[in-house]
Amino acid sequence: MFLERLRQLEPKYKDWTIQNLALYIVGLQAIFYLLLLSEFISIESLVLIPAKVISEGQVWRLFTFCFVPPAIPNLGMGLLYLIINWYVFVIISQYLETYWGSFLFNLYCLFVVALTIFASFLVLFIPSDMLVFINPQVFFYSFFFIIFLAFAVLNPEYEMLLFFVLPLKVKYLAMLSCVFYILSFLGAVTLMDKIVMLICVFTFVLFFYDQIKLTLKQRKRTESYRKQSQETNEAMHTCNQCGKSDISDPKLEFRYRNEEGVPICYCNQCRN
Repeated sequence: MFLERLRQLEPKYKDWTIQNLALYIVGLQAIFYLLLLSEFISIESLVLIPAKVISEGQVWRLFTFCFVPPAIPNLGMGLLYLIINWYVFVIISQYLETYWGSFLFNLYCLFVVALTIFASFLVLFIPSDMLVFINPQVFFYSFFFIIFLAFAVLNPEYEMLLFFVLPLKVKYLAMLSCVFYILSFLGAVTLMDKIVMLICVFTFVLFFYDQIKLTLKQRKRTESYRKQSQETNEAMHTCNQCGKSDISDPKLEFRYRNEEGVPICYCNQCRN
């Protein structure tokens, strides 16, 4: 299992782990936002352009492109929208970091950044008249998408307010986000934009393959148990920690967590 193999590396590299990584990302984006707004620096000087890294030695671009804000709005509603994006990003990132641990969350982010950098230099060698660069908006949007998708997979019943009014479960928001993501991919302007979006999806699948596989098995098992429970009146889900079941407490929600390759059932009270 991929995640278990990564966890084996933690004792050796745990000193390199950054706690609360999302706060650092948002904090640096906020600093760069102020610098860009004051015109002290320009976006062009921060974006990853492989040709300039190679020919002019501008190695800082390998790092700064991650911290360019997804938008540079003027003060007002645009800034409010940016702050809301940052807030949601931090909240769901911290949930994921708490669930996984800081080491795995760091690797999740690192995979996206490292593969994006690697791909940009590969694309540079494809004959084309277009400038190869990483679009900050596409990068952050794609990165935000897989963070949100990870949150939705781990906590699908969580409710968020759509347009700050309509309560909607995260699993439905994730489905809607997937539709928009596919449309954005089809409408992407450059090859590099499409590659960045594919890299993010690949990273998500790489880290969540076992979880997705477990979920599919769980659904199959649930259908089987449902048929059996209808015949024998036995509980289909029983919490491993408190012993409550879907029969004794039908209002509880039950989820399975993969522990050493074995699906373990927890109710929503014990899981939280």
